[in-house]
Amino acid sequence: MKKEILTSFSIILLSMALFFSCKKDVSRGIEIMNYYKPIVDNTPVVAPCESSLANNTVYPATSASFSGNISVSNNSNFNEIRMDSYSTYEKITIYLPGGLWPTKDKKYTLIHSTSTPSPSANEAVIMYKAGNYFTSYYYYSLSGSLYVNVTATGFKLTFCDIPIEETTGTFNSTTIEGKISVTL
Repeated sequence: MKKEILTSFSIILLSMALFFSCKKDVSRGIEIMNYYKPIVDNTPVVAPCESSLANNTVYPATSASFSGNISVSNNSNFNEIRMDSYSTYEKITIYLPGGLWPTKDKKYTLIHSTSTPSPSANEAVIMYKAGNYFTSYYYYSLSGSLYVNVTATGFKLTFCDIPIEETTGTFNSTTIEGKISVTL
């Protein structure tokens, strides 16, 4: 009889030990699963200067602001968004990674590239052409961020106080900012 009571008591203790250890392991398993869950960043992509900029206007630090006709083209190497001002002969071209147009809000890192750009997935290039009918000066982004927001009809590009450098020999530097809405 003593042996049966001891065996029953041992079974009860063993069952309790297993129950509590399993409970601990299950909660540890949930902790591990939560640790490896992908992090979804729902932070809105908003340019710090966006509210102070007029739509479809570019603001070079060295001249008056300008607006113009917007055109787009894409290929496997880069997507090109261009705004030409035929009255001032100024032009801004923004190069995004090739392939599809943006489908979600994103912040791109601006890089310096004076050859035909082929930005990677998280990079972009801005080229600004200044001058007049007879002379042109080309400036390229040195650094900064380009903010892209997808809209119901296309997307909006915003850039704030971007350092640019002229590359036709004098290497003058200035800044540029603007907001361009693209309809696809």
